[in-house]
Amino acid sequence: ADPANCLMAAGYAGVLIEGDAKFFPRLRERFGKRDNVSMMLDFMPLSNVTNLLRERLASMPTASSSPDLLKVDVDHADCLFMQEALRVIHPKLIHVEYMPQAPPPLDYVQHYQPGLLEVDLNGRSVPLLLQEQRD
Repeated sequence: ADPANCLMAAGYAGVLIEGDAKFFPRLRERFGKRDNVSMMLDFMPLSNVTNLLRERLASMPTASSSPDLLKVDVDHADCLFMQEALRVIHPKLIHVEYMPQAPPPLDYVQHYQPGLLEVDLNGRSVPLLLQEQRD
């Protein structure tokens, strides 16, 4: 089980940022009536992570810059997004996915490629093949 989902289901406060419109209605259904949950449908480019988090923390009365858990799961350059988030948030515990194909002692960080995250708010992404041809 995912610890972030378990904590949210148990009633803990949270800031949920979803970039894919097809998943947002489910979040709103599950958490939309809770005062201690702030939800946002927004694409979060790496260059705006710190500003976006500062804005959400400032607008949510129950939010803390020292939460129990910080989870980053954007399926692209998660380490870089985590690094930016840690400029604003100082969690007690960090949850980040790892790639078992690169086990310790190997170090691997995916380079940020904005084109891989280009999705509109209807969940449609720009095909990777087209991105590769433009670069």
